[in-house]
Amino acid sequence: MQTKWRGIILRFFLCAAVFFMSSISQAGTPMWTFTPNPAFPPNVSLTQSGYAYVQYTVTNQSRKTKTLIMNSIPGITQMTTPGNCTNPFTLAYQQYCTLTLFVDGSQLVGNIKGGPAVCEHGSPLQCYQPRNPLDITVRNARFVITPSAGTNGAISPDKPQTVVANSSLLFQATPNNGYQVYQWYVDGNPAQWGGLNFSLNSITVNHTVEVTFNQTATIFGGAENGQVYSSSDNGLTWAGTIPAPGHAVNSIYATSTDIYAGSADHHVYRYSNGSGNWDQGQSPDDSEVLSVFVTAENTQTTIYAGTKNGNLFYSTDDRKSWTNRSLPNAVTAVNGIYVTNNTIYIGSTDSNEGHVYYSPVNGGSWTKIPGPADVEAIRDIFVVNTLLYANTAPIQIPPDSDGRGPREYVYTYDLTTSGPWSSFMDQAVYSFFVSPDGTTMLAGTQDGFVYSLMTGDLYGFITDTKINSVFLLGAN
Repeated sequence: MQTKWRGIILRFFLCAAVFFMSSISQAGTPMWTFTPNPAFPPNVSLTQSGYAYVQYTVTNQSRKTKTLIMNSIPGITQMTTPGNCTNPFTLAYQQYCTLTLFVDGSQLVGNIKGGPAVCEHGSPLQCYQPRNPLDITVRNARFVITPSAGTNGAISPDKPQTVVANSSLLFQATPNNGYQVYQWYVDGNPAQWGGLNFSLNSITVNHTVEVTFNQTATIFGGAENGQVYSSSDNGLTWAGTIPAPGHAVNSIYATSTDIYAGSADHHVYRYSNGSGNWDQGQSPDDSEVLSVFVTAENTQTTIYAGTKNGNLFYSTDDRKSWTNRSLPNAVTAVNGIYVTNNTIYIGSTDSNEGHVYYSPVNGGSWTKIPGPADVEAIRDIFVVNTLLYANTAPIQIPPDSDGRGPREYVYTYDLTTSGPWSSFMDQAVYSFFVSPDGTTMLAGTQDGFVYSLMTGDLYGFITDTKINSVFLLGAN
């Protein structure tokens, strides 16, 4: 009997040993294997802005067909395009496919040591990974930012700066006396109007940063909503003030100490930098003031006002009283005024046509310059040397693509040759300004924008209303 039990026990341990050895054998042999592609090895070093590909050939070593799936890894994407393993992918015995991994440096959360783990679909504990696992190192990329400054100012830092990927770099501009920041450029492209500071953010490539300067100037805009807007940083920011609530501002003129506004409420307002308030003054003729111009000779300041009634007035006592300067009877509105070389020019509406008149400041007859054809009004006018500039309101108003109008255009007239009028630019100009030397020209639009007509640059969006007048204080 003992012999019988010894035999049973011996056979039990023998079977257990065989089973144990079999299990060890199976555990040591992966059911699916990974062969790295030397052309796309698993050892990768890249920057946060870089990327790489890694490839393995996955072969099913099990005699059973297996459906496999790769565990996800942040920053690594399995490519499933034709020729690659699908997701999931099914392999019969000794069948294989190419497992292609796209490594995106910008999405990696750190270095990766190990993987990828490929598991049997539905059996998350039955997984294998390569004997040559992923070894991905993310290194900090470095980029060079090269600063420069135009004439009449400096930039800090002023030497090339080396920075790591995705960092930011702050620049500060210092204009010379009498100058301001005009524009910031990145890689030669406009990046910011004005402002003493500029921040270059999320750096992932080499860049150049340039700051340019122009003479200190303040841009003014008189708006249909009754506000006078101003910007001292090339349109980066705007501030508004109201001369007459509820009444449009038709014209703006500014000096170093005062701002004058021709208002639809029949008055010329003056804003004193000293008091910080608007002063109304007497009304010239109880009609809308369409145009304002100011001259100063010695200690005498003369304020000119053109009205919707077709009158031209001037005041030498700060608008306490007005003197009517006689005009031709045909003039029904004085839309623009310009005084230079002891000569006064007006842009007018004349019997539903637009014409220019001029006369000596001290009095005398008026000479008519007939306006361009099909023009019902000459609005703003300027004279630079012997060239007369005028923007107009056309009689025929072709609608634009949005059905909006009118579209006003700028013309020039050579005073030495008595014309003819020439179209200065085929561009809509609702309100207009020309600096005394002709190097700066601004345009206000019906949509609330201010542009440079010399460069096409946008000085900014002021407000969603018509800009009836623009003026630049500080321009030569």
